[in-house]
Amino acid sequence: MITLLAAAAAWGQDGDGIRINGLGEGGLVTLRQAAVVGADGGLMVFTGRAQAALDRLRIGVQLPIAVFGLGDRRTGLGNIGVDVLHAIPGDKVHAYMGISGHAAVGRAYTWVNETEEIWPGTGVEVVLQLERPGNTALLARFSGGPHLTGGFDPIPVVYGKGALSLGLDQTISGPFGLVLEVSGGWWDVSPLDAGAVLRLGDRSGLRLRAGAVIPVATWAGLHPTGAPPGVREATLLVDLTVGS
Repeated sequence: MITLLAAAAAWGQDGDGIRINGLGEGGLVTLRQAAVVGADGGLMVFTGRAQAALDRLRIGVQLPIAVFGLGDRRTGLGNIGVDVLHAIPGDKVHAYMGISGHAAVGRAYTWVNETEEIWPGTGVEVVLQLERPGNTALLARFSGGPHLTGGFDPIPVVYGKGALSLGLDQTISGPFGLVLEVSGGWWDVSPLDAGAVLRLGDRSGLRLRAGAVIPVATWAGLHPTGAPPGVREATLLVDLTVGS
């Protein structure tokens, strides 16, 4: 597998973050496993994502499946998510504008850092994403819009959300790289997160990544759930991508 990954690597590559799905050129399919570990852990999520590039359009669809519950383990579909973004031509920086929406297809009343991923609800956001490809690829994404949920405490029935994510995808040597990302948003059960993953390969071929997301604001007690400060959870990530 290492030989295949090395052969697939393109070293002046498009970046790809953790919450920021790199758009670049071509299609891809990603399978991701996220596991929340720690005293407040016990949740596992499997997510499939597919992206197609049609001229200047980038269309992405994803669907998570959650395994949750402490004593009585349950499985439920999360929210199906759809992104439709239009590429704006640029020499060094690639810009994309469009909309991102999600809708409930299951009843998994839990979440992994972001309410909109698993917790049943609907919502639509306007998105602006910027990417600068290269050995040090930079990414930025702003999104904002209204959301509707079942309204179980502390999550409101109706809320607006604005979020900003900044990412860096650094090639270290050949097919090896490091992805760093910081994401902040409100209203959000985890208002500030920091993540890091190591990658082998890149999105133009076969790529494997592994790392973690740390809920910084949750650890500090700066969040709306009412839990006291403390290091009680972190999310471990593994994903595999096949791109073209």
